[in-house]
Amino acid sequence: MAKDLQEEVEWLEHKVETLEKHIELLERENFHLRGMITKTIHSLEESNRETKKMIYGQTYGSVVKNSDSFTPYYAESEDEED
Repeated sequence: MAKDLQEEVEWLEHKVETLEKHIELLERENFHLRGMITKTIHSLEESNRETKKMIYGQTYGSVVKNSDSFTPYYAESEDEED
């Protein structure tokens, strides 16, 4: 009976060790995923700021705020032919 308990204890210790290794791996993966998510959020925020600057004319080469800036190319070419 003592041998059965010893085997069960050893089996449980092995399972605990296996779970601890798995948890460590998951924690490491979670750490890296959090870092990537944070970088992605910052990148998207910066891209959003730059896009807003372009749309609202705060940077060089931005969109001009008048009706001509949104004239389709085909409409421009028709005007030139007249």
